[in-house]
Amino acid sequence: MKTGIHQTLSLRALCALLAAALAVPALTPAHAIAAEETTFTFNGGGWGHGIGLSQYGAKGYAEKGWAYDRILKHYYQGTRLETKPAVTVRVNLDKAKAARNRWRVQASKDTTITFIQLSDTTKRVALRQLKGSTPAIWWVTTAGNDTRVHADDGGRPGEVVEAFAGRCYVTSDAPIRIVDRSGPFNHTNVAWRGRLHFIPQEATTSICVNYVDMEDYLKGVVPRESPSSFPTEALKAQAVAARSYAYQDAVEKRVLWCTAMSQVYNGQSRPEVVHEPASTNAAVAATAGQLVWYGTETKPVKTYFSSSSGGHTANVEDVWFSTPRPYYKGVVDEDKSGNPYYSWTTGALTASDVSNKVRARVGSSYAAPAPHLITNVALERASTGHVRYANITWSNGVTYKIRGDTMRGALGLRSTKFTVATKRPEPVTNVYSEANANLAWSGPWKRITRGDAHGGTYARAGVARSRFVARFDGTSVRWVGTKGPSFGRSSVAINGVEVATVDLYAASTRTKQTLFTTSGLSQGEHTLTVTALSSKNARSSGVGTSLDRIYVTGGTLLSAPVPVQRYQESGARVVEFGGWSSETTAVASGGSRIFNASVGARAVVDFYGEKIAWVGSKGPGLGSASVRLDDGPSRTISLDASATAHQATLFESGTLDRAKPHRLTIEVRPGSSGSGRVFVDRLDVTGGWVKSPLLPSTRVQETRVKRSGSWTTYRNALASGGTHIVSGRRGSAVNVVFEGSGIAWYGAKTRHYGKAEVLLDGVRIAVVDLYNPTVVLNRKIWGTAGLPAKRHVLTIRVLGTKRTAAIGTLVSVDAFVIKGQPVVE
Repeated sequence: MKTGIHQTLSLRALCALLAAALAVPALTPAHAIAAEETTFTFNGGGWGHGIGLSQYGAKGYAEKGWAYDRILKHYYQGTRLETKPAVTVRVNLDKAKAARNRWRVQASKDTTITFIQLSDTTKRVALRQLKGSTPAIWWVTTAGNDTRVHADDGGRPGEVVEAFAGRCYVTSDAPIRIVDRSGPFNHTNVAWRGRLHFIPQEATTSICVNYVDMEDYLKGVVPRESPSSFPTEALKAQAVAARSYAYQDAVEKRVLWCTAMSQVYNGQSRPEVVHEPASTNAAVAATAGQLVWYGTETKPVKTYFSSSSGGHTANVEDVWFSTPRPYYKGVVDEDKSGNPYYSWTTGALTASDVSNKVRARVGSSYAAPAPHLITNVALERASTGHVRYANITWSNGVTYKIRGDTMRGALGLRSTKFTVATKRPEPVTNVYSEANANLAWSGPWKRITRGDAHGGTYARAGVARSRFVARFDGTSVRWVGTKGPSFGRSSVAINGVEVATVDLYAASTRTKQTLFTTSGLSQGEHTLTVTALSSKNARSSGVGTSLDRIYVTGGTLLSAPVPVQRYQESGARVVEFGGWSSETTAVASGGSRIFNASVGARAVVDFYGEKIAWVGSKGPGLGSASVRLDDGPSRTISLDASATAHQATLFESGTLDRAKPHRLTIEVRPGSSGSGRVFVDRLDVTGGWVKSPLLPSTRVQETRVKRSGSWTTYRNALASGGTHIVSGRRGSAVNVVFEGSGIAWYGAKTRHYGKAEVLLDGVRIAVVDLYNPTVVLNRKIWGTAGLPAKRHVLTIRVLGTKRTAAIGTLVSVDAFVIKGQPVVE
C-alpha cells in the first residue's frame, strides 16, 4: 500500500482528490472545548506513511537540479536502475473490488469493439461502430457461470448478442469506455486502455479487470500520484517508482486495486477530460521499462512512496515493523517547497473524542471500557521523528501500548511523524461537610456547634481508635478540622498506607485548620483514613480528633462502606460470667467457640459502634438466651431449631447512637426442655469496636477464700480488714476463683518472710519473695491484668524457702483485689 499526490488543475482540487484517494478521515476541526476536560493537540509533518520516495521531496530535489536517477537512489539507498521488458498489469476497476450484476461498455466512434470468450478465442463477436453515429452501449451480465452481451434497449438490456461459457473479455481499436461508475473516484464514462475482462463471481455478478500494458497503465497512474506541473525529473522519478511498485504483482498475475490500496489508476479519459497530460506521458516514455533493483535480489524493490515526510522519511521497521532493508532506511527530505502539509496540526481534541476514536480502532483488548477517558499520551519516537509506539494511559490507571501507525489511523492523522501537546484544565475542587452521607465513621463521634466552624458545626471524637474514612476518585484530598487544648494525635493513611501523624493540640480552639493535604495521586479511587491515637501532646488534656470539611480535587467523594470489626469469642474483651467452656471445632468462626448451659451465666461486651450482631449456633435441643442492650428491655431468643445452623446471626441490633458506649449482655435462660446449651461464636461490630470491659474492682478478704495446709490468723489494725493469715509450711496454699480480667494479691512483708509460687489456672507464672527488712502490711505483693475476661483460678503456694538474709519462710495473705467478681464455691 502506498500514498501519494494526485493530478488536479488547482491545489484546492489536489487536496480534495488526495483525501478521497487515501480514504483518510478528515482531521477534526478546532471547536469549543469543555473547560473541565483534558485536550490533546497533535502537531506533525508530512502526509502518508513516509517510507521511500517523497513526492514533494522529489519535486524539491528536481528544483535543485537533481536528475531522476539520483533522486531515486537517494530515497532507496544502495539501489540501481535496470530495464526490463514490458508486462501486463491487471487492475480491478471497482474502487472496492466489488462484483456487479451489470457492466455497460461503449466503443469510440468509427471503431470495432470485440467480445471474446477467454477459454475459446475463436468464439467472438465483433461489433462495428458506424462512422459519425452515436456509439452504441453494450450490456454485460452474468447468468450462472455464463457471460452474456446484450444490445441496449432504451436503457435496459435488450436481446442477447452473444453468450459465452465462463468469462469473456472485450477489446477495441481504441480505449473502451465504461458507461457506469468505475475507477478510484467513481466517475462515469471513463475510457480504459487495454482489454476489459468480465469474470463471473456468483450466479448473477461479475468483476471487471483491466488487462493493460505496464507503460499504458503508468500513463493513468503517474498524473494521479504527482501533479503534472511538477518538474520533469520529479515526474520521471515517480514513473520509475510506480513501475517498480507494480512490476512483481504484474509478473505474478496478482490483481491490483485501482485506488491507493495499490496505486491510484484512473484510466485514459472521460468526455472532454483528458487523464493523461503530455508531461506525465513523456516521463513514462523517457523511463520505459526502468525498475529499481538492489544487489542480487531477484525481484525489483517494492518502491513505497508517499506525498511527503515533513523533513525526514521513515525506516520501514518504525512504521510497519517489517524487516529492515537498506533501501527502506529514512533519509533527509527536501519536501518543504510548495508543500501545504509540510507541517500540520489537529487543533485541540477533547479527551472524549480521542478516547472514542482510539477505542473504536483498537477494541477492548487495548483500551479501557467507556466511560473511562485517556488521561495521558506518551510517545516513543524513532530517530527520524516518526512515532513507533504511543503509550496511552486511561482514567482507570491502565496503560496500553499501541503502534504509532495505529494511532495515526484512529485519529486520521496525516502521518506518524507527530508530537502531542496535552492541556489539562484547572481541576475542580469539590467541598464536602462533615455531615456528608458518603463518609464512613467508626467510634463515638459527636456534632459540635460552633459559629466559627464551616457551616457552624464540626465533628469531634474524644476517644482513641475513633476513625473516619473518605473514599474519593480525585487526584488530591485535603482534611480540614479543629485544633484545641483537649485534642490528641491522629494517624493519616492513604489507600491503607500510613503517611503521616498529625498533632491536633493547640493552646486555644482554632477552627478551619488544614490538618493534612496530599496531591499528585493517580486518577482513580483512593481512600483517606484518619484515626485518633492514644498518644497526645504533653500539654493536651485529652485525646481525640475532628473533621470539618473534606476537599477533593479532580474528582468526587464516593460512598465509603462503614467498617465491620469481627471479634472472636476468646480474648480479654468478652467477659464471661458463670463458667463458660470453650471448644475447638471446624464449624465455628475462627475454629473455636464458647458455650454454657447454666441458667444465669452471662457473656458481656462493652463496645462503641452503630450496630452489633451476635453470631452463634442453632439446632435441636439447644437452649435460649435473653439479650439486653444497655439498660433496655431483655429479648428472649430461642436457639432450639429443627435444623442445625452454625455461624448464624442470632441477634442484630438496630441503629445505635454512635456517640455513646454500649453494652450487650447475653444471659443463659432455660430452654424449651428446661436446659440446653447457648453458644457464643463471634461478635460483629459495625462502625466501632469492642472496648475494654467496664469491670468493677472488688476487694476480697482472706477470710473468704479457700485454704489448704496450715494457716494462722493475725490481727493488726494496719492489715486489710484488720486481719491477715500467715503460713510457713511448705505446700500450704490459698485458692481464689474469680471471673474477670485481672487480680492483685495483698499481704505483709518482713524479714521473717520467705518465698511463694503463684499459679494461674494451674500454671506457675511467678515466684514471689516476701522478704523486707522492716514490717509493711497491706502491701501489693503481686498482680496481673489483661486476662481473658472469664473464670480463672489463682493459687498462692508456700515454698518453704527464703533468701539468705531472711530469718523465716512465712508467707502472708491479706486480701485480693479482683477486676471483676469472685466466684463463691
